[in-house]
Amino acid sequence: MVQPLRAFISLLALGVASAAFAIDNKTTRGGGFVAAPGVAYPVTGSVSRFVFRLDEATYAVRHVTPDQFAFASLGHKLLILKYTLKNAESHALDYTAGAVRVQVLGMQNETYTGANAALRFLDGPRSLKPGEAVTETVVLEIPGALATPRLVARIGGAELKYDLTGRVKPLSGPFAGANGSVSVDEHEAAKGQKTPLGAFDLKLVSIESTREAPEPSLQLGTGEQFAIATVELTNATRQPQAVSYASVTPEMTAADGTKVEWTRMFLGNKAGDPLRENLGGRRTIVGRFVFKVKSGQRPAELRLFDAVSGRRSILIRL
Repeated sequence: MVQPLRAFISLLALGVASAAFAIDNKTTRGGGFVAAPGVAYPVTGSVSRFVFRLDEATYAVRHVTPDQFAFASLGHKLLILKYTLKNAESHALDYTAGAVRVQVLGMQNETYTGANAALRFLDGPRSLKPGEAVTETVVLEIPGALATPRLVARIGGAELKYDLTGRVKPLSGPFAGANGSVSVDEHEAAKGQKTPLGAFDLKLVSIESTREAPEPSLQLGTGEQFAIATVELTNATRQPQAVSYASVTPEMTAADGTKVEWTRMFLGNKAGDPLRENLGGRRTIVGRFVFKVKSGQRPAELRLFDAVSGRRSILIRL
């Protein structure tokens, strides 16, 4: 699931009741036209002429713009498409919803569709002047293991088919798998290494052991001690993001494979103060996860799970 993708904008509506369309001066009747990225195709519908060009395709697990953001859910990645649409008529055309739709076909011809609208905001319908072109971005969520996507773009009733094998800019960053064509769900990071996770860039600052309660209600049993994991969170988006114990979920494992108890406490800098913050865009905050370590346990691994993506995670060996 792409989140939040709430921006539905208008696209070019072209009055396309006819069953036949000309693409690059060739008539097509529903079978589609095999197209290539980077090539501009004149498309003639029943009443309108325009030009469509698929400019770029990129894989990512997170896509952030000044106005919007999207995250790929667990087991998935984002396919980010940029295209240009040009009014080839001698008169203005309405720029309204529904004429450009894209979908990806998987290995078994299963379909994956994203928002049938570009990832930007417009204040209602507008017009394209003669010769005017717009460049748009559409984000689709597809399986992380799908390395050979086929794209179908339906434009004003006509259909362009693209084989994107080897034509997509590969994934980069910590969640990139083999050759950048597939995504992975967990990344092993080092202490002090900043790693993107959902809406945040996350860094483990320190792990400390103490018998002093960081919050008055916490009690220790015989032989127990607290382990306090201090993390730094930076809001990677331009919009405020809620930060609390539910934003990022920690899981600590001991050397013998047993789980170290998390107290459900995520504290701020002040002693005993639960961290609840509406963190502004690009702002950074520090929080402390509090664990109870039983006698004989030796913390060995810390996993941090992102709540938004459905538990994509960072693994840090302690």
